[in-house]
Amino acid sequence: FLLLHGRICYVGQSHFISDRLEQHEKERRPFDSVSMIVGIPKWAQDEIEHAYIRAWEPPWNVEGRRSGYLHDMPDYQELANALDGLPASQGAERKPGVP
Repeated sequence: FLLLHGRICYVGQSHFISDRLEQHEKERRPFDSVSMIVGIPKWAQDEIEHAYIRAWEPPWNVEGRRSGYLHDMPDYQELANALDGLPASQGAERKPGVP
């Protein structure tokens, strides 16, 4: 989990955590802390990751499939815009289905 100001921004998995964190930094995805769950059997990792994404809808995970629907979640819209370096209100006027 990548967190910023105590909020979960991304749920993912990696075998090479330092490389993955570096990739997020290159993508200008700020985070101030990392949390991990270890010891999950390989056969369960994908399902558990997807369950956390469905439950929390972290903005970076949602961003890849949001297609403009993030405007329905103002807190996440504001956080996603902050992470993208945009004004808080930008994107709020998007219409569903319009990226």
